[in-house]
Amino acid sequence: SGTSMLGSKPLEIFETIDQGHALLIGVVFPGNIDFGSYAVKAGQFPGIVLAGSAFHGDVSFSNIKIPGKPGDLSVIGGWADFTGATFHGTANFRNTAFAEAYFRNAHFKNGVDFSYAKFGRFAHFNRAFFKNNVDFRNAHFFEGAIFDEVEFQNSETYFERTEFETFANFSGAKFFGAAWFSGSGSYDELNGSFRYINFSGAEFRGPADFSDRCFTKRTDFSKVTFHQAPKFFGSQLHQ
Repeated sequence: SGTSMLGSKPLEIFETIDQGHALLIGVVFPGNIDFGSYAVKAGQFPGIVLAGSAFHGDVSFSNIKIPGKPGDLSVIGGWADFTGATFHGTANFRNTAFAEAYFRNAHFKNGVDFSYAKFGRFAHFNRAFFKNNVDFRNAHFFEGAIFDEVEFQNSETYFERTEFETFANFSGAKFFGAAWFSGSGSYDELNGSFRYINFSGAEFRGPADFSDRCFTKRTDFSKVTFHQAPKFFGSQLHQ
């Protein structure tokens, strides 16, 4: 089901959009698509709603900055809604800047790259499903990062050197492959530090590495299941 965008180019899809958000709810993209090519030509990208959409080829939003509405005080820009979207191919959000992002119940059936991405407000990944490798290395979450009940299945999950400025919630998450949360060993206000972080009820079936991190405020590992001994080399815990 859904509306097919077969043969459409990103620029053609968004040419009819004025100043509002792009509403592409339930759209089916049968082939590869690069939304970054539109952003380069237009110089900006509207807030976008792709809830319930399906991407059967590879999709790239790399280097896109999604600007907000006039008067929006956010430094990063507007919001993007991928609630319930399905990515059958690879998804590239490398170096993409969002204000608020919704990936609730999204299914990533191939690899996804969020490395160096910036999330200005909340990032909602509740109950998302990742089938393959997941890369959040060097991503920056300025507000809450919400990953409760997420499944990282048959994958390598990378949160190395990821910055969580306020809180991160991984309660009830399941990591079926290796999970890398190691830092750079630098314990200043941002780099290498976890402030409020919650892994309560999470399950790690593969290796888990939290080395070179500083847990500065509330840390919750209650009822966590580790199938292998986790690594905390060089980490510090403050309460």
